Amino acid sequence: MDDSDKVSRTLEISTDNKELIKVLCLTRHASTNHKILASAYATESFDDGQNNMSGWIDNQIIECQGCNTSSYRTTAKHSEDWDHDQYGNMEYNEKETLYPSREGGRTAIIDSYMLPTDLRRIYDEVIKAMNNDQPVLTGIGIRALVETV
Repeated sequence: MDDSDKVSRTLEISTDNKELIKVLCLTRHASTNHKILASAYATESFDDGQNNMSGWIDNQIIECQGCNTSSYRTTAKHSEDWDHDQYGNMEYNEKETLYPSREGGRTAIIDSYMLPTDLRRIYDEVIKAMNNDQPVLTGIGIRALVETV
């Protein structure tokens, strides 16, 4: 990066947003309305004269309107990551991350307590790895499950 490169950064912090969004609830394991309590929206642009790239990230504290639990949510987009919609218009791909992570239907089987102790321990760890988006650990755990059986 030299003197001719231009980097632009902005940050907007808001606590008066009344927007409701649909997000998977931490306790109910279903998509429910969540209110955005606070938001920090950051943008960054880079221009070196030949290339112009931009990135956007929105960090939010959200609250479930059903059970009143609070969570942290980030959404991120980048100018180099896009697709065309059904009408041929360009749209940016958005990645959403929720903390704590959601199970999204990947809960343990009801009768898992009846499994042998070693098998149950491995099974529980596989579920946790899947829920925390760790595919390598999930694969290793599934292999260990099969070998244990």
